[in-house]
Amino acid sequence: WNNYFLGCAGCNGAKSDKWPTNGAGYLRPDEGSPETEFQFSKDGTVAVSATASSGAAAETLRDFDLKRKWLVRRRKTHIRKALEGLTDLFEVYELDATVAERLIGNHLQRLAAAENAYSVALQQCASAEWEAFRASRV
Repeated sequence: WNNYFLGCAGCNGAKSDKWPTNGAGYLRPDEGSPETEFQFSKDGTVAVSATASSGAAAETLRDFDLKRKWLVRRRKTHIRKALEGLTDLFEVYELDATVAERLIGNHLQRLAAAENAYSVALQQCASAEWEAFRASRV
């Protein structure tokens, strides 16, 4: 029981019998706001956020090997598809900004839904693209 932690097969395999060394524990997806502890990039990579509140994010990133190649590739694929949908909405923006803003808001909400694979990565990357697009229009 001292090493019990629920994760996917890949994460559990990477973690094996490791346990945090700094006493901070691991981030749990069902407690607090773990989405603020990581920063995802469009290329599928992940890093500890500059605003991370403890060493738990670094321990989780390392011990669960959240940078393993196949996982980064899968995240990148999902992010790319999410951004393609957003790019289509940017074209609508050129025709009707009010309608597009509503549609983009809905799109971002759908991406952040917990049932989506890599929902935090999708939401972070799409929100960053949206903010960059809006800034380019000012």
